[in-house]
Amino acid sequence: MPRVTYSAFIENISGAMAGSIFKRTIQGPIIERRKSPRLSRSAKQQQTRGLFNTLAGKWYALPATNKKMWGKFASLQRKRTSGYACYIQLNVRLLKANHADLVELTFPPLTPATPEHVSGFSASHAVGQNTITWTAPTDTGTYVEVYFSAEFGFSLLRKEHWSLLETVRADAGQVIHAHDYPAGTPITYKARSIAPSGRISPDTEALAPIS
Repeated sequence: MPRVTYSAFIENISGAMAGSIFKRTIQGPIIERRKSPRLSRSAKQQQTRGLFNTLAGKWYALPATNKKMWGKFASLQRKRTSGYACYIQLNVRLLKANHADLVELTFPPLTPATPEHVSGFSASHAVGQNTITWTAPTDTGTYVEVYFSAEFGFSLLRKEHWSLLETVRADAGQVIHAHDYPAGTPITYKARSIAPSGRISPDTEALAPIS
């Protein structure tokens, strides 16, 4: 392992440079090769990376007019961003919703209003099946994404892991969750509405089914 010798010109060195990390140890200063961050390989994260890669390729194939419009759309956002970032963000949302009506946007939405929030959200329990319902929105142009989290054990520090249950047109008013989890498994649900423009509402509060 390479070691560093101090001189009259260098009294201390630390941090990283050109793929190397400078450290001070009991044995003296040393240089180590910087390790690449380990990428998570969960199915959900691999799916997201795959979508990013696919959409990045499609972005570069878009006509100049499309890119110019995405750039204008980006300039209207509250936070500083780019047309490319807006294109990726909205299309990842649409494609991850996994609904035939929610398709990739090649032009930015012309009227990107936030869809109506999900309200009247509730869930009821039956053996091996939970029914998740809402009272709004109910229009045919909005969709509702329902997520669930099945947790095992308990920790005050735990972070819920959410999986998409289903995306349906808002006027369906409900989603059925048939499952084979053992009795007593804590399952919670949350939902949000999504428009064909890729805009989403805030999530509902997470709730557990009522027996």
